[in-house]
Amino acid sequence: MSCGLKVAMAATAILAATAPLARADDCAAVYAAMEASIRTPVAVTMTRTTRGGPAVVHHMVRTEDATYVELHGKWRSMKISTQERLRSLDEVKKTAKVQCQRVGTDSVGAQSATVYTSHVENQGTVSDQKLWVSANNLLLKAELDIAGEHEHMVSMYDYKNVKVPADATPVDHR
Repeated sequence: MSCGLKVAMAATAILAATAPLARADDCAAVYAAMEASIRTPVAVTMTRTTRGGPAVVHHMVRTEDATYVELHGKWRSMKISTQERLRSLDEVKKTAKVQCQRVGTDSVGAQSATVYTSHVENQGTVSDQKLWVSANNLLLKAELDIAGEHEHMVSMYDYKNVKVPADATPVDHR
């Protein structure tokens, strides 16, 4: 699997794996934040580390109708609408087993956040997340560990500095 595809899948996992959190009140709050974050254009910086390997930084920009992923200095674009993302989350909700818990408060940059953890089992994949949700119900930070992958990904969300890369190469995501 290409590095680009792995990063795109990991980014999707952060969005999709936490989406089905409707089992308990804490999960409903996280699900609402995930949905609000999907509806809001965002720039994301993702830092992926593997056991024994160096940290690799990737960037993603998500607009209402596309996702742009930067890998090794080159931008790729995929036409994916907000409605398609929300439909994907609804599909995941049907199959995932999720446990989540509000674990406290923290801050990300100058913003206060409520912190949640979640454990997700979906179609043979097990992941654990830690999520920082702002007072206006948007993701500020997410940490993701996928069982058996020996990878850790930290994603930082920026809703103010969303700039679409002009030189992105279109990629079919289907």
